[in-house]
Amino acid sequence: MLIVIGGKMLAAQWVHVPVHWSLGVVGLVLAASIGASLLLPRREASADRYNVKKSHTEELP
Repeated sequence: MLIVIGGKMLAAQWVHVPVHWSLGVVGLVLAASIGASLLLPRREASADRYNVKKSHTEELP
């Protein structure tokens, strides 16, 4: 999203992009990222993925 806004700012000297187009692109990127986060399954926590113990107090006598 920052790339789109930054690109618009950099190109503003040569190309006029209407505000509603840039807001539409930002909205689409935001909606796509929200949809992807809802549809894709969650990954395991990194400690569980590598079989790392979360607490070292279990090993103490």
